[in-house]
Amino acid sequence: KGAAEAWNITSEDSLTRHALASRRLESLKNLEQAYKEQLVWVGKALQAQHDGFCASHGSAWKSEEGGRQRGEADEEATGDGVADFSDVEEMVLQGRAPDPVLDQSQLASMRDEFAGRLQEVERLEQLASACTSRELSDQGASAAFACRRGRYLVRSTCFTLGRSSSAGQVDVDLAYAAGQAAIKVSRKQGLMEMQIDGIWKLTNTGRRSMFVNAVELPPRKSVVVPHLSLIEVGGARVLFLANREASGRCISRSRKPAGYP
Repeated sequence: KGAAEAWNITSEDSLTRHALASRRLESLKNLEQAYKEQLVWVGKALQAQHDGFCASHGSAWKSEEGGRQRGEADEEATGDGVADFSDVEEMVLQGRAPDPVLDQSQLASMRDEFAGRLQEVERLEQLASACTSRELSDQGASAAFACRRGRYLVRSTCFTLGRSSSAGQVDVDLAYAAGQAAIKVSRKQGLMEMQIDGIWKLTNTGRRSMFVNAVELPPRKSVVVPHLSLIEVGGARVLFLANREASGRCISRSRKPAGYP
């Protein structure tokens, strides 16, 4: 009752909204689970390719090293059946996969099973994007950046990215995401601006190339940055989240005749 009064809504509305929020949360959990399962499959597929290459080229020392790493992974396993994103990423980067390593027929079966779920995953992704836009709108944010260490909300339609220092500040400090590699990020690395059509554009204003979804963005060049784009520079890797509701409002304003309120 207290919560309903605080939000100035009726008990019936509260139950309805609570049920809706619960369904959304369950959908997001299902999407996260699907991503984790796919990451595990990728790790096992890479390990199978690695083992096949070592066997065909007679690199016994590589196979031995791979076995040692998988043994270490077994000792560190938590037994929950699904690794965290950071665990799977480390596994892939180190060229190992959780035991047991699957053969090609098993990998093909897993791939077909996941392919059959792509339509469901797409629906869950659309719901997740809608929830993200709603959350950003509630906080007055036009976009956000997410990394392992946290999330940064942006409340402007034009802002700078880079590395803050005593010489000057930037709107989005990528040093937080880069950690010890922050020195590789230029102080004025980039400029992001929402266009009148609601599309975000990134201009590289730094000395070092940036990468947007693994595509190089050289200095003094610009590129369109869609929702859920991975931006990389130096040691910083951040995920860009666009508020589609804010983009829609920008488009609506641009279509109004001059002088229209």
